[in-house]
Amino acid sequence: MSRLLKTLSLEQFQGYEAQYVGKARVAHGQTTKETPDKDGKPNVELVPATIDIIGAKEEMRVGDRLLPEPPRQFTNFVPRAPGPSGWSHRVCMAVQW
Repeated sequence: MSRLLKTLSLEQFQGYEAQYVGKARVAHGQTTKETPDKDGKPNVELVPATIDIIGAKEEMRVGDRLLPEPPRQFTNFVPRAPGPSGWSHRVCMAVQW
């Protein structure tokens, strides 16, 4: 179920908030199939794509819309010791024999 989004001042429709319900992978993309009709003329039919559900957070229903997953953005993180103006620290170790 999506939530309607409006502007606060004008109460104008802005769009819908998408809700994450799960993850799917495309098994077969959309194709076309040519079959003869009753007069023998070729008739082109669309064959819809097939998906495999990988994980579900909530129930998925007929009519739910699928959106592509945004590309992952990785942040570079390099751990380092605090600078000279940072902390003063001492390493201690207690050993019991």
